[in-house]
Amino acid sequence: MSDKKKIELFDVGVAETSGGIAPALVLKSEDKFLPIYVGLSEAISANNGLKNEDSFRPFAHDIILKFLDKNDVKIDKVIIDDLEEEIYFAQIVLRKNGEKTRIDARPSDSIALAVRKNVDIKIKKSILKDSSKSGEEIKEKMNSLDNYL
Repeated sequence: MSDKKKIELFDVGVAETSGGIAPALVLKSEDKFLPIYVGLSEAISANNGLKNEDSFRPFAHDIILKFLDKNDVKIDKVIIDDLEEEIYFAQIVLRKNGEKTRIDARPSDSIALAVRKNVDIKIKKSILKDSSKSGEEIKEKMNSLDNYL
């Protein structure tokens, strides 16, 4: 039995704090939600990928995908596999000619790439169990990023 569970990008939200806005990628698996706080640029890029929208100029994620496509490299999946001191870690699993390799990446970048290519995002079950929030908690704390753009 796998120690990982499929999760999806549900929304890109913004929490208002005393220090300003805090963008977050809101992931969902069944009735569990997981906010991962990210930079504004990564939030906008992931939001564009989620909504299948293009920007006036390409984001770094768009350029990376063009590079991968030109070199016949596919993204197999993304795995959020560690959490240390409130910092999430991820791996991007790449495939070329049947061979797979993993690269360390920030979850924000990994998710922005995954939603553009419609590939699975997996998370370690223990991370989801320990860090997830209820839908009600997310509704109370988050506003849609679209309200700020």
